[in-house]
Amino acid sequence: DPDPETPEHENLRPLVVRSDYPGSTDNIISAEAYSSPAKLTVFRAGVDNTVTWLVGDKLNIFWGPDHADDPAEIPITAVNETSNIIVPITPALIAANGTGVIDVYYTLTRDLGNNNLVEVRSFNTQVTVQSPDEAPGGIDPLAVADFPDSSAPISGNPHRFIPRSVGLRGTKLRVPLLNAAGGPLANVAAGDFISVDFYGVDDPLDGTGNDIDPTKPVIPQSRITITDYVILASDITRGYYEVPLPYTTTYYICRNLSVTKYSITNAAGITKNAPDTLILFAINLSGGPCT
Repeated sequence: DPDPETPEHENLRPLVVRSDYPGSTDNIISAEAYSSPAKLTVFRAGVDNTVTWLVGDKLNIFWGPDHADDPAEIPITAVNETSNIIVPITPALIAANGTGVIDVYYTLTRDLGNNNLVEVRSFNTQVTVQSPDEAPGGIDPLAVADFPDSSAPISGNPHRFIPRSVGLRGTKLRVPLLNAAGGPLANVAAGDFISVDFYGVDDPLDGTGNDIDPTKPVIPQSRITITDYVILASDITRGYYEVPLPYTTTYYICRNLSVTKYSITNAAGITKNAPDTLILFAINLSGGPCT
């Protein structure tokens, strides 16, 4: 042990936890990943790249403050000694130990003979666990962005649209801050954050099948991006956060599809994305260009 005066062995690499949920990152169990299993990796090589265990050692994992449901002890054998050890972590274990920042560490125990046991422990790995119950809106999805000035869909197209008469004077989008029943949005309060990304795509409104694809190239001049807007008490009272969409910007969308993405990040540090909102813009002169 490089520093025998400390409880941790400095040569042991900290373990890493990664959820099986697609797109997960190390040591974060997101609200979306909360119900998915995870894998915990204990590394064979130490900080100095020497092997940290021998056949006959015992590996124990400790998750959170309550160790009643920690993974079972793992003996180091000729089979598992040659590689990193992967320990499955069940959703039940994750849920049973709460949310927030969870300390996770491991120990290695070696019998030096005559039951003379020596134990070393790793440094803590801090694993952030987020529950869907604590996410903005709770377990329900966030509502799509609202375009109060939009009109009913054009025949043969599924999306509402902004006509020229509206677009010329400027329009707006609203991020709803109420739930489906009209009450306060769960786990969202003044001081939380909203981010918005609005843009048009080059998919002209010229017939069925040609104006409904949000993956078409972005029209860069049409983009309005808002990052970490701080929600005000007045926004909560009003029930929405409003983003102006001036004609000087939507002009570039002209006869095309627009895409609105937004997310809310709350005091628990949980970011939740709303479903994309697709709105047609038809603000050109009849049969001609935008001016």
